Amino acid sequence: MRKPADRDFVLEDIAVLFSELGLNDSARDTHLILAATGQTKLLRWTATLNLMELESLDGTEEGFDAYAKELADLPLGFWIRSHYLLFLGEGLARFGRVEAAEKVLREAISFAEANQVNEVAFKSQTVLSSVRSTPRPAGPFVAPVQWSPQEIAPVIATISELRKAAVAAQ
Repeated sequence: MRKPADRDFVLEDIAVLFSELGLNDSARDTHLILAATGQTKLLRWTATLNLMELESLDGTEEGFDAYAKELADLPLGFWIRSHYLLFLGEGLARFGRVEAAEKVLREAISFAEANQVNEVAFKSQTVLSSVRSTPRPAGPFVAPVQWSPQEIAPVIATISELRKAAVAAQ
């Protein structure tokens, strides 16, 4: 890509694809690159939000809390703030902090409805209902199995190298 903004869009597409394939480590690498080198605050904040969600999905409470704290007081705009509240509520629920999760999810519903981010409002209501009705399992978190097809192995390796360079340059 000749333009940095075009590169950012391609990297974001790759990150989403990795996430959809369950390749969380590779998605994390890609989001780390974007958080470090993205051309706009919006893109860097979105990448950080996605990193927060990945930490939650992978059961890394300390990383989740760090990203949540980093984003908490930023002027994120209504779309990112709506998603932040949803992902925060989901993560808190995953880590067994049910009361905090319920409070944040109610805030997510109210904020998303007020800003007409209806998909997030609906998803937040669904998660809140689930949190209220699902008993918390006892026992350790078990991360999902990673899948790595050979066809994209070179892309995964390249993204990993780019992440190392981006983080080292900071």
